[in-house]
Formats: sequence, structure tokens, C-alpha cells
Amino acid sequence: MTAVRSEYVAEAWITVDDGGRVLDASVNAVELFGCEAPPSGCSMADVVTAAIGDRLLAAVQEVIGTGINMQFSPVSLDNSIDEPFTVCVISSVSSGHRHALVTFTEVRRLADHHRRLVALASTDTLTGAANRASALDELGGALEQVTTGAARGVAVALVDVDNFKSINDSFGHGSGDRVLCELVERTRTALRDLGSVGRLGGDEFLIVMPDVGSSDEAMRLVNEIERVINPVTVELPGRHELSVPVSIGLAWSSLSESIDDLMLEADTALLNAKRHGRGRVWSSAPPDSSSLSLRRAISQELPDALERDQFELHYQPIVDRDRALCGVEALLRWRHPALGLLTPDRFITSLAVNGQIGPVGQWALERAVCQVLDWDHVGLPGLCVNVNASPSELNYAGYRDTLAHISLFCSVRG
Repeated sequence: MTAVRSEYVAEAWITVDDGGRVLDASVNAVELFGCEAPPSGCSMADVVTAAIGDRLLAAVQEVIGTGINMQFSPVSLDNSIDEPFTVCVISSVSSGHRHALVTFTEVRRLADHHRRLVALASTDTLTGAANRASALDELGGALEQVTTGAARGVAVALVDVDNFKSINDSFGHGSGDRVLCELVERTRTALRDLGSVGRLGGDEFLIVMPDVGSSDEAMRLVNEIERVINPVTVELPGRHELSVPVSIGLAWSSLSESIDDLMLEADTALLNAKRHGRGRVWSSAPPDSSSLSLRRAISQELPDALERDQFELHYQPIVDRDRALCGVEALLRWRHPALGLLTPDRFITSLAVNGQIGPVGQWALERAVCQVLDWDHVGLPGLCVNVNASPSELNYAGYRDTLAHISLFCSVRG
């Protein structure tokens, strides 16, 4: 058996027969009780202090006699040892002889170890911010307060470092790490006691501000935070000062929303911030109950729309200056069974958030190619079709494969 001793937990053990003779002991027991050598063969009374010797011997004899384990805590081992211990006496049999295993675990260090494990489970190890699970729990608690009427509303802000990949590629991941840590430190300074910050993953962070009374108040608070954190500036060893802008998407609600609903609003606002030049704050419009219900319905049914063949491509003619047809632009539409024909502004952000934009983009590209072939067969050869694609679609492996197949097909056809 091996004793455990680290910065967080102090534990030692000894094995004792029913006469109180020590049969074996851990190295930590020697250190804990101040023995000059391993105490094997000594009387337990010579090892442990008189403060617990009689009590411990009685416990050992009872456990050996009954086979029922015992535990008592807290126990002070010695007046010179301030911290209390938990003592366990465990019945054991070896080589046909019954004896007792006695363990000593320092209570405070065990509690410190437990607290550290809890902190590790809820904290991002790089930045010290709350991790994703803990941050979303914080948001869930804030939304629960809104639902019960204990809070007026809740504001959430998604913060994303602009062009973060290029920082890692150009200056190394260590520099990127310094940017993230500096961002968290500045955010905490700006937040004071108004809310919390958590790392969702990569370079994206979530700020939760509970009990915010209006969208105007939320915008004022986020603008104050933005002035402190944007841009994030760090000194690179042996290099120049690095200044990195961040984009912020804000959402506020006083309704009984789900975490997914509010996160979708904030993510939509973040996408708009990036589309309009990055390095800025963008706020979503506070939802009313009818728009919230509609958005929930769309969000819930969107994942099955592709499988149910509910997407369509409509083709808008492109004419030259002589008004002659020179091509068409493929426009994505969703024929919702209850809401009718929906344009992309109603669902494209949800596609991006839930990761479907790649497969849907691939479907649109394949459908457009099939349509070109159909037109070719009916006497409209060489008609140019424009298909819009986002960077997310271009990063999708299936989309790239489809492009490769199309290129090969076109080269074969000549």
C-alpha cells in the first residue's frame, strides 16, 4: 500500500494487531508522528500521542473483534499539530490473521483538495474565467431569477477576438494565450460586481449581467465594458506592442427565455458586429412574446428541414446592359409547412449557429449544378449560375468535395 502526500492532501496509515503492535507503516506516518525510523514492531503507544492512544487502541481491538469498521473525526493528534484529522479503523485479514488498518487524513487539506477539484471543474485553466459549463449555469440562474420575478431582466454579451487565428499563426500560441488572459483581466475590471465572465471555448467569451432593467441599461453597461477591453493590448517579448480588436454581440430580455434563445440572440448580434466591420458592439432587438415563440418554432424545426426536402432554390435573372439574359442568381428559400415560404433572413443565422450551414450550402450547390444540366438539356446551354457561399460553408469538407467533383465534371465535359 502506498500513502498519499501532496500539496493538497496529507494521509498516513499504520497496520496494528489486537495487542496494539505496529505491523507496518507508511513513510508519511514516520513524518507525521515524528518517528526516527519506520515504527514496525513498536507499540502503537510509542507511535501515536497519548491524546488518542487509549481511544485508538480500544477502537482497534473492537474492529478486530467485530469486523465492523469505525471512523471518528475531528481528532487532534498532538498539541503541536494544529490541524484536526479524520481517523478510520478498517478490519483486515492477512495470512489468516486479523488486524486493523488505521488511516489518518488531515481534514483541512482534504477539504482544500475538494475545493480545488470543484474549482478545476468550473474554471478555465488558462484564463481563470468560468468554463463553458459554469458560465451557462450562471446564465441559467440569471434567467431563473427573471422567470420568478426576482430580477428585472438579464443581459448577455458574447465577446470574440477578431482574427484570433492570425495572431496564433503570426506570433505563436503563447501570444494568443496572453491576449485571452488580458481580455479576461480587463473584463473583470470593467464588470466589477455587475456580472461574471466565462470562456465558452477558443477566443469566445460570455458575459452575464443579471438584474438589468432595460435594453438601454444593458447597452450602457456593455459600452462601458467595451471602452476598457477594446482593443486588447499586450506586450510581446522582444517585439512590438500588439493591439487586438474584439467584437461584441449583446442581447437583453425580461421574458422567460431559454438559454438557447438568448444565446442565439447574442450570437446573431455578434455576427452582425463582424459583418459591419468588427471591433464594435452590436445589440439585438429585445424580443416580444410573439416573435420569441416564432423564433423558437423556427429553431426547433430547422434541423429537420433538409432531410424533409423543405429547402428550395429560386433563380433571379441577371441581365446585361442590353437587358439580355446572361445568368441567374440562386436564392435559398425554406418552404415551411405552417409559415409558408421563408427568406434566408429568417433562418440563416440559426443555420450558422447550429452548424447546418455547411450541409445546406452543399445541398444548394449540388441542386444548382443539377439545374444547369437540366437547362442544358432543354436548350439553354452555358447559362451562368451564381451561388452565394459564406466562409463557414467554404470551410465545410463536404462543400469542398462537391466543388472538386464539379471541377472534375466540367473538365471532362470540356
